[in-house]
Amino acid sequence: MSFCVNPVSMFLLGQQMPNAAWAWEFLRRNPNYICDWNSLQKSRLESVELVTGGSLIRASQRDLLAEKWGLLFMANPALDAKMANVFWQPSVFPAALQVFLKPFTSKLEDESGRGILNLQTRRVSYNTLDGTRHILLCGDRFWIQLFCKDCKLTGENVHIEFHINPDDGAERRLDTAAQLLSLYRSSGRKLALIGRKKNSQNLAEALVALDINANS
Repeated sequence: MSFCVNPVSMFLLGQQMPNAAWAWEFLRRNPNYICDWNSLQKSRLESVELVTGGSLIRASQRDLLAEKWGLLFMANPALDAKMANVFWQPSVFPAALQVFLKPFTSKLEDESGRGILNLQTRRVSYNTLDGTRHILLCGDRFWIQLFCKDCKLTGENVHIEFHINPDDGAERRLDTAAQLLSLYRSSGRKLALIGRKKNSQNLAEALVALDINANS
């Protein structure tokens, strides 16, 4: 079954979204990506809803097709950035932030004990074959992608730490860390837009043009 985006992207005009969301909106309109998605047929990954909230996806094999597009696995192009489970490869997505799990202690301030499970946001986890857990927290105003290579404490109350090396991607990871802190401190209140283009009008107009061209 083929997929075609209807020319309804006019709603994006005036919208401001995180950079990662804009990237997905362009990728899902790419005819070659759509062709690759259609070729998957029954090998598409499905998510499992968790009793703790959110959903979990497990890798069954290395996804070479997704790697070609900079993804950890192929996401459904029929879904927009608000609905699709899109995990960018950390190697090509500098904003992906590696976190380290530490046993929970009561010595830290009470605010630090607010868990990810309590955050009012869409939450998706993806486990790769090497045992790495990737976590996506996203909403209208933010896009946070975390990954943890040592998941022995997964499922327990833990503190998370992150270390940012002064390399080429440091600024993007600092941006992600700022988003995460903002999300914690907002506790469901309105978030400042972080990690997005200052002028998104050109991006929205480009998407509208792509949709019109695809359906003309």
